Amino acid sequence: MLRPAFCRAPFAGDEAALLKALKRAAENHRRTASSISQWRSLHMTKETQKALAIIIAALGVLVILLFWANHLRPHP
Repeated sequence: MLRPAFCRAPFAGDEAALLKALKRAAENHRRTASSISQWRSLHMTKETQKALAIIIAALGVLVILLFWANHLRPHP
């Protein structure tokens, strides 16, 4: 059977396989969306907040030291 060029998709002529693939894609999308919403609903523990505060403070100190080092460097 000859088919036009635009019908040469992988599922052309096989509606059952196309429906199965669409159902599988919808289920994967639903599963991914629910896991993302669960991830967003997690609250930060005190330990995580403390670690994040330490990291931010360390980055702040690093930036201050870089500005200070640049200030001490002789400029022509």
